[in-house]
Amino acid sequence: MREKLNRIPIIATIPAGPANLAYEDIEGYVGVDDILPGTIAPNEVFALRIKGDSMVEAGIMEGDVAIIRRQAVAGNGEIIAALLENNEVTLKRLRHHNNATYLEPANNNYQPIRKDFTIIGRVVTILRNI
Repeated sequence: MREKLNRIPIIATIPAGPANLAYEDIEGYVGVDDILPGTIAPNEVFALRIKGDSMVEAGIMEGDVAIIRRQAVAGNGEIIAALLENNEVTLKRLRHHNNATYLEPANNNYQPIRKDFTIIGRVVTILRNI
């Protein structure tokens, strides 16, 4: 039986713009009771505060909090937290096209990221005014 999770740690700020150095610095917690249905194990999710504007057309704004489910794979079009080379992180839409996989912003002012990356997790929900 899974342990019920009551709070999700906001572990860092993630750029929704140019990638930035990844580091963990817990800056608070998000209550889970009304956010996610069902029981979630504490090691399955974490939260990241959004910095930047590369995902605004997906409704993700600077200051929002992204609830991320830890997973190493995601489907085409899903919004993910990605770890790039040099320990940089970003939040983008995962795209598979013509035998290429890349990270696509949701803002025409930004170019897709076509570097090697690792999927950290998939966005489950976005919270505003936290």
